Amino acid sequence: MKSRIERTAKLIDKTGIILDIGCGTGDIYDNIKTYSKHFTYIGMDKESARLVQSDKSISRISGDVYHIPLANSSVESVLLLQVFEHLDRPVDAIREINRVLKPTGTLILSTNNALYWGELFTEVVCYVKTLINRLVNGTNKVRRPIIFGSELFRRHVFVVTPSSLHTLLHINGFEYNHTIFCDGFPRWNYFIFATFLPFLMNIQIIKATKMNPSPDYII
Repeated sequence: MKSRIERTAKLIDKTGIILDIGCGTGDIYDNIKTYSKHFTYIGMDKESARLVQSDKSISRISGDVYHIPLANSSVESVLLLQVFEHLDRPVDAIREINRVLKPTGTLILSTNNALYWGELFTEVVCYVKTLINRLVNGTNKVRRPIIFGSELFRRHVFVVTPSSLHTLLHINGFEYNHTIFCDGFPRWNYFIFATFLPFLMNIQIIKATKMNPSPDYII
């Protein structure tokens, strides 16, 4: 977790207004401060009280990613960190982020990688359970395993490949800049995968720049 937060902080353009959507307790704020003092951090969560109350430099707003309570083109950077996979309307979320970002503003998005072996294993388990259900009960009902438990904050709805995420951002007015892959392997073989097979790692962190407004519709 620490490595992921540090890597993410290095990608952020550390000037102007930074909006952290689904910020939780605002863990990344201290990491951003180590690189710059010339920014305004706004933490947005459905429960803004979770933010550290003692730091007066943190602004707090309540809201969700589909209805951000900020004006059009009002922030320089948006962080969407380990939130995307929990959303039931990810396209609407990306469009709303595009709305509040200034032209050439930056989006930093981290989410689970569908190419990670753990995600592929989940699909295998799902298929085997479906096959067993068909043989035993004579039905084709899909049995999706809930491997992350029943807690809402651990529910993964959409897990996408890097190329699919790049496409989603592109058709919604963003230009891809950079991707970092991290997590998912023990330390002894981390270097091998990080160097030669980074796209198989658990987390993808993407930096993209707003170039155009989102289209009204996608065909």
